[in-house]
Amino acid sequence: MVGPSNSVPQIADVGNDALGKDMRIRIHVEGCRGLPQLGYGCDQLDDLALFFVRFRTISYYDDIEGETKPVLEGMKSLRGTVQWNDDLYLDCLEHSLVNIVLCTTLFGEYNVCGACIPVRDLFTVGKVPLTPELYCDPAFKLRRKPPDLTGCTLFLSASLPSDGELLCKDDSPKRSIRRTARMRARNQYPLQPRLIRGGPELLQIMDPWHTVLGTVSDLVHNIGPLKIGGDRDAFIVQEGMFYSYYALLHDRAPIRHTKRDFLLMSMVTTLETILRLPYACLKNGQEHLRVAFDALNLSARYVTWNIHETPSTPEFHRVSAATFDDTGSALARIVWLIATPSPASAIAASTSPSANKRATSASIAKDTIILVLEAIAQSTDAFPPLKSAASGLMFFVTYAEMASSSKKQIRDIYRRIDDLAVSLQRGTAHGEPISPAHQDAIETLARDVTELNQDLEDIVKERKSRFKRYFSAKRHREELKDVIWQLDNARMNYMTAVATLNATTSARILAHVQAISLVMGVNPTPSLLGPRRNLVTFPSGTSRIEET
Repeated sequence: MVGPSNSVPQIADVGNDALGKDMRIRIHVEGCRGLPQLGYGCDQLDDLALFFVRFRTISYYDDIEGETKPVLEGMKSLRGTVQWNDDLYLDCLEHSLVNIVLCTTLFGEYNVCGACIPVRDLFTVGKVPLTPELYCDPAFKLRRKPPDLTGCTLFLSASLPSDGELLCKDDSPKRSIRRTARMRARNQYPLQPRLIRGGPELLQIMDPWHTVLGTVSDLVHNIGPLKIGGDRDAFIVQEGMFYSYYALLHDRAPIRHTKRDFLLMSMVTTLETILRLPYACLKNGQEHLRVAFDALNLSARYVTWNIHETPSTPEFHRVSAATFDDTGSALARIVWLIATPSPASAIAASTSPSANKRATSASIAKDTIILVLEAIAQSTDAFPPLKSAASGLMFFVTYAEMASSSKKQIRDIYRRIDDLAVSLQRGTAHGEPISPAHQDAIETLARDVTELNQDLEDIVKERKSRFKRYFSAKRHREELKDVIWQLDNARMNYMTAVATLNATTSARILAHVQAISLVMGVNPTPSLLGPRRNLVTFPSGTSRIEET
């Protein structure tokens, strides 16, 4: 096989493959079954309810919205059902999402239920479960979310139209298409699918954007059976990131932006980590998945504001440097909660005969630990020793597989670093001061980790040579065992110091409070950890990864 030439860098086309090719599909909307009753027992309101379905897609040219004609509930069918038998022709992208919303005219226009589904799944499914909307607009007459609002099932089919249908589709009386130019009017540039010429550097910069856009569709495809409802935020994420992606390619914003790139990489790591989790793990973390989509939606909005808005707009000033860091830390915390099973689910998994098959793989554990340690390192600028300890542990996780071919030794390293990460987050709770004794413990841990990093780096350097890796394998195993033992010793020293400090502080506070309560009958809470000038307050951003 002939390799590529090294003389001239490869010039690539960027832009057209973000979400695949542009296409038009025909959707036959048959009907809906199991409509929720919105009148609260008032037959007059229910009898006046008209229902229609709105489809929203992403295209290279416009936002596309297609709607069926409004039909009364129960017309030509039983109560609780509605039949449209309507055909819609929609422009969309090959790997994009479709947002489906069931609406009613009962309160002017009210979104009842909805779903988000990849375009490719429309061709294989005959029905789509719609889950209740998670909010109610205060402008509507419904002041609160109905407690008994249930989902329903939409029956449809999708296909590619024939050449004859493509020619006459614009004249079809059943076609109700609304091309919204909201995104184009706001951004003031045409979304024409054109090629952008660029070298490897541009491809490297735009690769995270491609990953986010494609992974969102894959994630929605995987979690579709869970019916969590919050996945409809995925369409907002993909839509905002898609138009921001093309704005970036059209030189609407600087290609490089440190904080934006950090948040974008946090989104990539979050999506890829969740996508590789076993289905049982996702099922146990459904509540956290809803929060994950909320956080991804917020992250996409910050990225969009950073690209589209100018310093003269209020939205531009909402996205401060701290906002990017806090949102990235929130994503790390959510991934940690999803990937870490609750005690009840862990017990159930341990008693199951297929527990090993459902266990989280070593690669997932590695990505999760790195994500948490990155969040700690990014939010600990106020206390450099803690930042140094987190960075040193991150080095261990990154190079553990290069230092050993033994899966058991790698698991031992991951387990000890995982314990240390949990100890660090527990020992530095939100808003609590770090006492001088605690500072000393963290500084000692940072020094120990730095020394062990040097030992690990020496092993990695020797193993890069095939000759030394073969003839020094036994010595490397013994040295790595010693490194693991010292890492475990450093972990125990830190945990012991923190436990001793907590016990001492609790005893002092209890004795002080009891004495004051007996003598003066009051319950003060003085600061007994030392003078304020000697205290270091842990930054608020790290509270995003503390356990709940």
